Amino acid sequence: MTGSAGPRPVDILRAVRPLTALRLRGAPEVRGIDVDGVHLAGRRERLVDVSFGDRRIWSFWLQRDGEEEDGGRVVRWPKPLRPFLDGVADLTLTDAASGEEIFSGDVRFGSGTDAIEVVNPAGRPLAIDKSLKLVETFDTRDAAQVEPLLDAIEEVLGALREAGVQPFLAYGTALGAVRDGGLIGHDSDADLGYVSDRDHPVDVIRESFRLQRRLTDMGYRVTRYSAIAFKVHVLESDGLDRGLDINHTSTEHAPWYIVPADRKWYARLVVAAVIQQTMEQLNLAYPEITQAQRQALVQARQMLEAEH
Repeated sequence: MTGSAGPRPVDILRAVRPLTALRLRGAPEVRGIDVDGVHLAGRRERLVDVSFGDRRIWSFWLQRDGEEEDGGRVVRWPKPLRPFLDGVADLTLTDAASGEEIFSGDVRFGSGTDAIEVVNPAGRPLAIDKSLKLVETFDTRDAAQVEPLLDAIEEVLGALREAGVQPFLAYGTALGAVRDGGLIGHDSDADLGYVSDRDHPVDVIRESFRLQRRLTDMGYRVTRYSAIAFKVHVLESDGLDRGLDINHTSTEHAPWYIVPADRKWYARLVVAAVIQQTMEQLNLAYPEITQAQRQALVQARQMLEAEH
């Protein structure tokens, strides 16, 4: 976005907002909470936020993350969170779709009596991110702390444009910007994608390394995790190392599709339509064989039949 057309992409990330989610109605019923997990009744998919005190610690999907049990489902505590579950938690469960509290109260885990605090050895708050890792997510940070990351996003977007590719906010970073007007609270990194005119895999890889060298020359520390994707390391104001992932995306022969996911049935319908359209365009046909090959197949069949 340029000129008076609207704000720059990075501008709408300047406010760190908490997680908001799919606008589905009807919160699940809580059957119990213990050291094994959260026990709920309900068959429809729901996103539930888990807070200790006034801080979101984790979010889960009832159907995706839960396991069947008598009368409902149990969502087990993530492994990195379990060592903290010894004491008393002021625990709140919130239906992310409606904002309705479906549980609020003190829950005791193990034999401890102290209030549970999910923090690192330095006392800084932690939360479970989308990869089920215990990290300092954006909703545990203030605006001043994440400002260097936002500055880096703006600078890297400009550098990629100057390098001749078309960069854009991607994945959760784009979702948060459009849906929430800021970084998604439960996220812990930022993502940029880019489109270029390269199509051959070798050329795509060479271009990715060229972009990496450009950012390295600008002073960024970069690590690579695939042939077409790498991470730019950004230090926040207090020294926390935050990742800014750079990914090559759509090509002519391997296009990407944006699939709305607010309704699972609709997302599946879109994916099925894309698959059907792609299959129809492949112009598939049985391979043609020569008369000699056909005769060889007949002989092979006769030999197999003779064995029985």
